[in-house]
Amino acid sequence: MKDFPATELSKYDIEAQHPDVFIEHLIDLDSGKAISAFEALVSSLKNPPETQEEVLKTLVANGLKKSVDLLDNYFPVKGIK
Repeated sequence: MKDFPATELSKYDIEAQHPDVFIEHLIDLDSGKAISAFEALVSSLKNPPETQEEVLKTLVANGLKKSVDLLDNYFPVKGIK
């Protein structure tokens, strides 16, 4: 967020969003596409491959808790929260 000062963004009538808020909005806008994108992400991880659970845990560790809370409705993982 620090890289996007409000004074500069206001010139273009846009506002910065934390990545977690942005992804949360995308999931809310079209959960079907969001779920497909998540599944495509997981299946694209080859070296090393990761499970959905591992990816969700990585997202939480990187500050995307709200997004994972929403994804958890589709891919429930015990102990993720």
